[in-house]
Amino acid sequence: MKYLERVYIIENEEALQVLEERLFDISNFHYAIEYSKGRILFKSYDRKVDEVLNEVGYTPTEENEVDPNEWAKNILNEPFELIEGVIVDPTGKKESVEKGKILIKIPLGMAFGTGLHQTTKIAAYFLKKVLRKGDSVLDIGTGTAILAILAKKLGAGYVLAVDNDPIAVDVARENILLNGVNIDVRISDLVKNVEEKFDIVIANIVAPVLERLAENVSKVLKRDSIVLLSGIDFEHEDVLNRYKERGFEVVETRREGEWLGAILKL
Repeated sequence: MKYLERVYIIENEEALQVLEERLFDISNFHYAIEYSKGRILFKSYDRKVDEVLNEVGYTPTEENEVDPNEWAKNILNEPFELIEGVIVDPTGKKESVEKGKILIKIPLGMAFGTGLHQTTKIAAYFLKKVLRKGDSVLDIGTGTAILAILAKKLGAGYVLAVDNDPIAVDVARENILLNGVNIDVRISDLVKNVEEKFDIVIANIVAPVLERLAENVSKVLKRDSIVLLSGIDFEHEDVLNRYKERGFEVVETRREGEWLGAILKL
């Protein structure tokens, strides 16, 4: 299957962040971002994405008919260490790693969440630090399900992965099957379709959506539950105040580049 790829040049990281925030409720799975010769290339594969870019004044510099996986193959096709002891295989073909390490297979494609992004590293680091064997885990905005899969391989009990994008849900299910783990997946706008309560809630999503999550995340928490947030950029560090206002305690924060994550308790 071929896709029509439209290429846009984005002027800086701040403009890119604004675009990703606007696109969050439309699709995280129909575009790619590539850095080339000091430029940010935004590659769209969906008319809905194009409409958003057009609305804010961007026009494509070129159009190409492409295989949807080719852009990612040019970026990375070798296993890499997400965090200490956790290996991500973007080829989906590696069968084992050295004893004591965890292998996660996440084939690269048009989906966000391969483990390359700093926010994913923050969330994975926190998850490995706090998860106890048998904990129930909710992964909100699961994307490729990389964090849900990691939770299961770290010894979690029941794991539920949710996303508001049907394509994300399909990708998550494929990756869960590839990794041979048992994880429930469903469509949900944040916690709207979630009735269960969890020991750990993970949310690696853009800052404005994390603010919205603060309003009702408590409904899915047990007593002494932990909330792991990641995706807070330098312009939105007041996100944590939304949680403090609702009684959450910030136990720990971690920064990777311009991104901030936090461990919270209610």
